[in-house]
Amino acid sequence: YLELMKVICDEGTVKDELINYDVPPLTSSSDDNMMSERVANARYAISLIRMHGGDIFVLPEDLVIMDSKAVLSAYAAIMTVDYEKRTKPANSNQYNPDVDLADIKQSEDAIYGSSGFSG
Repeated sequence: YLELMKVICDEGTVKDELINYDVPPLTSSSDDNMMSERVANARYAISLIRMHGGDIFVLPEDLVIMDSKAVLSAYAAIMTVDYEKRTKPANSNQYNPDVDLADIKQSEDAIYGSSGFSG
């Protein structure tokens, strides 16, 4: 997951010093060797996905044991982050409506009358 986030995120977003690269793959569910490092990597991956706007609702422990639904959810969240990054306009942080305020006033007058909303 972390390697995918490095590819789709801006350079420098994923900090290499926070990733434990020396963790061997999990061979069995009873293998507790370096479990805290695995969980730390999974937590960091989940945090990165959430920081970039992805919706992910899995536990780090589920990612560590490679639960199929958790893995699918993580990949879907990463794909969503990538898709939204590619389709987002360059100036999306600025709110600039193309609606004229006179049109809104006219619509409100048509709905509520010229006296306004009287709850």
